[in-house]
Amino acid sequence: SGISQAFTIMMALAGNFDSEGGQNIAREPATGYENSMFDIVPQMKGLMSDLRMSTARNINRLSVCQNTGHQKIWVADDKTGELVETVQKNGGQVVLGQQGGFGAATTKAMLEGDPFQIHGLWQQTSEPIMSIESGRQIAEGMKKLDFFVNVDLYITPSGELADILLPAAHPSEVDRVEWPHSGHGYPTSHTLLIRQPFHAPLGECKDDMDICFEFAKYMNVNMYWKDKYEWFDYMLAGPPTLPEKLKSNFEDFRERISITGVQMTEVRGMPKYESGMMRKSGDMKPGFSTMFRGNKQGAVYRTPGYTLPDGTEVPAHPQSDNAKMELWSEDLLLYGNGPLPIYIEPPITKRSRPDLLEAYPYTLITGGRSHAFFHTEYRNSPWMREVHMFPTVDINPATAAEHSIEQDDWVWIETYVDRIRQRANLTDAMNPDMIHVEHDWWFPEREATDDLHGAFDCNCNILFENDGPYDPAVGTDNYGGLCKIYKAEEGAPKNICMNSEDLKIFLPLSADQLASDGQTDGVVQVTKGGAK
Repeated sequence: SGISQAFTIMMALAGNFDSEGGQNIAREPATGYENSMFDIVPQMKGLMSDLRMSTARNINRLSVCQNTGHQKIWVADDKTGELVETVQKNGGQVVLGQQGGFGAATTKAMLEGDPFQIHGLWQQTSEPIMSIESGRQIAEGMKKLDFFVNVDLYITPSGELADILLPAAHPSEVDRVEWPHSGHGYPTSHTLLIRQPFHAPLGECKDDMDICFEFAKYMNVNMYWKDKYEWFDYMLAGPPTLPEKLKSNFEDFRERISITGVQMTEVRGMPKYESGMMRKSGDMKPGFSTMFRGNKQGAVYRTPGYTLPDGTEVPAHPQSDNAKMELWSEDLLLYGNGPLPIYIEPPITKRSRPDLLEAYPYTLITGGRSHAFFHTEYRNSPWMREVHMFPTVDINPATAAEHSIEQDDWVWIETYVDRIRQRANLTDAMNPDMIHVEHDWWFPEREATDDLHGAFDCNCNILFENDGPYDPAVGTDNYGGLCKIYKAEEGAPKNICMNSEDLKIFLPLSADQLASDGQTDGVVQVTKGGAK
């Protein structure tokens, strides 16, 4: 979060925030279309709903992040650059963006009942066993749940542990309003596009959104909109200031395919910060708010003199409400980062853990990916796997030579927590004392009983504990450390696809093939055998 804050500060100093040719306001297209699609609990005509209010008032009691507020961290001294150990404190929980290592805290709650026992889990578009540290612990925690529902297109490692699997429709089988939401420039950030189905969902599959609306109805949760189409119409209608040529409803949208908007200056006559639209307090004065504490949706309100759970009183803001864009962040102060960007040493580095260097001499970095995949997705696509068949570790040739490792050898990467295998790629792009591994690798071709489809063989996230410290503002867990490497004499993991011929098990079946094996309603997950 410190890096993101530093980027924002540089934009402000350069005058490039919400300016022509500068940085757009992310997650709120400058056409003025409603940004409620990013809202976890819908608001009622702009006001806080009863459900939202209840959640906000009880978040400290309901959050699994209650015990993650005080962390020992190493911070670089401003004058000398030397690391100094300090205790980082963060404030109360918030509805969106749970701080304090949300994945780790959820794991502990499932597995150990701390701060309370989780009994049920609804999982959608997620694969935590693969994507969060301590995957083995997460799997064990899921086994302790009383009830576990998983919504997905395919059966994944965590899906194998669910009590109920709800089959989601493919993105090409649903209606959707699409827009960029990561600050892309004009005209992309001012354009809405429609996604329409190539055909109806197969079998019992349903659109994720339909599943959510049906579930909300079953649980007697007021979603305000009766279904997704009413929601789409609301978004496409836009604010009263939107020019008529840009107003639409979803059925009209089908014919138009896209709506390209206009600059904010055309919609409201001026940049957003001059129109009063950047005022959290709602007084619509020009400029930015500085004295109002709370997140954008108004879920949590704080005032000067707010006291943290540990009794620390948050100081009043150092500046008056001068309507300027502040570099000093109230929210990050409350979350424990300090109001300005600071350097925090990761928990497992040569500087913070010199005691590990003799056994684990190399700096390990993770998160590498191939364009053939998106995190855990597409390992069951024969075409994508053919492009990038194996999990790959990047090693400097000199380092590899020290360990008798050659190109395409299978290599063990080991930390003090666990070890994984990946196939070696020798490259001068890597520093000799660094090792770089790919993330989120699993093998759908292996049996569920074969280490949960190989979830623990090659996935880098099992190499780390998720016990902190965490980024207190956004909850990021640790994803780097120290390791050793050595050649895997055993070679590749067992029961995985090794060539294009093996990948043919994932090719779609014809209608005749489906009819001949009785799978008229779908295809069971194919495997190469292995443990039963």
